[in-house]
Amino acid sequence: MADTVAIPDASRIAGLAFRGFGGPQDLAGMAAVRAVCGAYDQVDPLSVAQSVPTEADLARTMVPSEKFDPGQDVLLATIAGRIIGYSHVIWWTEADGTWLHLLLGWVVPEWRQHGIGTAMLHWAEARGRTLAAGHPTQGKAFFGANASDTERDSTALLLNEGYRARFSVLEMGFDDWAGVQEPPLPSGFVTRPLARPDLPALFASMNECYVDHPFSEALVYQEWADQQQDLSTWHVAWDEESGEMVGQVQVLLRKGLAEPEGPLQGELEEVSVGAPYRGRGLAPALIVKALLAARALGVSQVRLRTLNENPQQAWRLYEKVGFRVLKRFPRYRKPLEP
Repeated sequence: MADTVAIPDASRIAGLAFRGFGGPQDLAGMAAVRAVCGAYDQVDPLSVAQSVPTEADLARTMVPSEKFDPGQDVLLATIAGRIIGYSHVIWWTEADGTWLHLLLGWVVPEWRQHGIGTAMLHWAEARGRTLAAGHPTQGKAFFGANASDTERDSTALLLNEGYRARFSVLEMGFDDWAGVQEPPLPSGFVTRPLARPDLPALFASMNECYVDHPFSEALVYQEWADQQQDLSTWHVAWDEESGEMVGQVQVLLRKGLAEPEGPLQGELEEVSVGAPYRGRGLAPALIVKALLAARALGVSQVRLRTLNENPQQAWRLYEKVGFRVLKRFPRYRKPLEP
């Protein structure tokens, strides 16, 4: 069992204690917290923007990495030894040089409104400051936190602690296949199967498309390339004359997001077109091509995530294709003071 952690501003509740992550033996209790919170906070089991992780899911994520140390970055809250909430901290850098320290936490509904979530958030902020002290932030460090529009308790806590919504993720869904037909590519562009030697050009093409997008995480090529196992999920357009890669769409296929034996479900993971080639119909043509390819494999519905504040207002494009907004996920931030 991990050592007890002293939380000075915690409420005086009989049996309440805080401690660090104790290893695999804690995963079942943490998963139980997430299951109860997910039901209460109306987490959609089909969502691609948030999830209710199982014990096995947590086992895959509670492992050390450059940006996360479960031994120091996780705090458990217990009542008489039972886990009733937990928090963790993870950090990354964004393309504009911002250092984001994301603070996440969950408390079961029966123990909310007792100051436990507030005390856990204060611990996470202190941990974030410790991490930031070792980062060359150059004054560009922020706390980040997430709460969907159905997570009302978390939203109230964050607003009370000085966090403000900086942008919102929209989750959209597509399931109306009636009359969907693949449009031809605009004149002058071609598609062909993606090959592994194309990956560097694909990575460069995507990054170039996001130079004007705020809040985008800085990607590392090798980490991204290692995740590209099934290249058939990509639908890419090239300029026929120059041979330059100009736009790309990816639909990931997943089995049983809600039910292990359920139908295949798709996620429109990537949609980007280079600035000189926008407005010519490339994006909708590639999206519909990718949707129909997924449909041919048995996919009945496709989800996507997009920023409400996307400079090109991409959500309007998705609405024209047939997607509809299902839920909003505000992303909160607060300046990280030393």
